[in-house]
Amino acid sequence: MFLTSLSGGSIYVSHANTLDFRKLPLLFVESPVAVGYDVIGQDVYWTDVERKVLSAAQMDGSNQRIVAQGLGVPDGLFVDSENRLIFWTDAELKTIETIEFDGSNQRVLINDLDMPRAIIVVPTNDKLYWTDWGTTPDIEMSNRDGSDRQVIIDTELGWPNGITYDSKGNRLIWCDALLDKIETSALDGSLRKTLLDVTHGVLHPFGVVVYEGTLVWSDWILQGVGVMEGQNHTWPSLYTRIGIIEQPSGFCIVVDACSAGPCKFGTCHPFKVSNYECHCMTGYIGKNCDTKVTCDSPTGLSSDTYIADPKDSYSPGENVVIVCNSSTTNETVQTTWTCNGTTGEWDISEDLKCPELSTSSIALTLEIFAALAALVLVAVVIFGICTCMTQRDQSPVNNRTTPKQVDDRGPLPCVPSDINEDYHYYSGLTNPTSDHGHIYMTSLADYNTQQDTFDSRYSYLRPNSTA
Repeated sequence: MFLTSLSGGSIYVSHANTLDFRKLPLLFVESPVAVGYDVIGQDVYWTDVERKVLSAAQMDGSNQRIVAQGLGVPDGLFVDSENRLIFWTDAELKTIETIEFDGSNQRVLINDLDMPRAIIVVPTNDKLYWTDWGTTPDIEMSNRDGSDRQVIIDTELGWPNGITYDSKGNRLIWCDALLDKIETSALDGSLRKTLLDVTHGVLHPFGVVVYEGTLVWSDWILQGVGVMEGQNHTWPSLYTRIGIIEQPSGFCIVVDACSAGPCKFGTCHPFKVSNYECHCMTGYIGKNCDTKVTCDSPTGLSSDTYIADPKDSYSPGENVVIVCNSSTTNETVQTTWTCNGTTGEWDISEDLKCPELSTSSIALTLEIFAALAALVLVAVVIFGICTCMTQRDQSPVNNRTTPKQVDDRGPLPCVPSDINEDYHYYSGLTNPTSDHGHIYMTSLADYNTQQDTFDSRYSYLRPNSTA
């Protein structure tokens, strides 16, 4: 909230929640009446009826300048941040004028008024509204260029001073410094009713604002501001904030996209009335600075490097160490990367160049591989010899259930080639010196019918026999 002190020559500012006003460090302020604020450029604008100028400055007093001069009695002011325009009323020149923020394109919109005082632009219908406390007091409206001018209220008015727009109720609210009351109506002047008057207590309002169901006005009797809280304009409670401000006059409240404090871990900067951008603290990103920055574990490293003590993610400012695994000296070759708290990327201090293996190292490596290969070959040969010897010592396999017969007569002679698997060769019975060997049939099915034929057919002579 911004509040002017007409007699004190000062401009004050306070947060809407505390109403703890502090004086702005401005120079050459004599009799300020109206005040406004550009939420984008963050400039305070005010009119001075003694110096007859429209001035501007930053809240810290820097860049103070005159935007328009040679004015009469500039009583009312409205700063349109969205369209970069300033509107004001002049009770001496009987005009409504406009100018751009840089002081260019000053022009008169209406020039036949009586005693115009406060002025606003209502965003819902893009119309100008102003109060006039002249011979025939009224409240009027027009297009932004001054065309289509019309009176919406001209009865039961004394000195209509401050006027404001209630965005929640989509209504006008104004105060009357002669009748000491605050009233409201629809945008076309209909549905008029009283919100506050002398039946509630002593008051003498000059400027008025409303925000989030709370009505606040500047009051010459209170030498500060009055506050009435309520919902749907029932206004159940009333209290005052005494500030000992001489003739508190012009009053405005600034509502922009940053008013709700959307930047959780950062500062908010509106670039439009309804939009903003956050400048985040280190370690946070996102539109509202509510996402904590982390860096993923580095990927795509060369095959001759590795990460010391790797983790899945790293916090802002945390380091990761990249180490060479090909160093042949006692000195470790490595580099350090740092997690960037703004981008979530790795800040690389320097490129890591790992040393190549020396010639002697290569020769040593080849010798080791050769020795290992020789050992493997020897093992294979030994395994093969052992396998052959094991197979040679094994007894003949008995394919039936007949108990194994011991044969101690030396190596078996060759089996005739026409013997099939149904017959077994036996080299003799009880006489090892016999010249004859025998083939005996093991197929029980044919034994009785073929025994004689078989025995006579497959008798054979030993090699040394003459028979």
